[in-house]
Amino acid sequence: MKTGESVVDLYEVDEKGFTTGYLIRKLNYGLFYKNYDNELRRINSVVGDVIGKIIEPDNRVAPDDETILSKDKLRKLGIDYLSGDVSVR
Repeated sequence: MKTGESVVDLYEVDEKGFTTGYLIRKLNYGLFYKNYDNELRRINSVVGDVIGKIIEPDNRVAPDDETILSKDKLRKLGIDYLSGDVSVR
């Protein structure tokens, strides 16, 4: 490192200017994980509404085998029962 440079310059910063703890790379890991967590919250909300159970917003565990979805519930989620195709909403 050159004079005047800081170790902090090696780390990504978020939109507020705070370091994320990830080294600078092509993929912005801090932003990626933020978007990933937001998408998980959205998915948990949709799936919870369809199956009629409350799923914590920060849940990262897939439903267990006791959660059986009917064909109607699968259709509401955009899953074709026979082919397994998933439509993007």
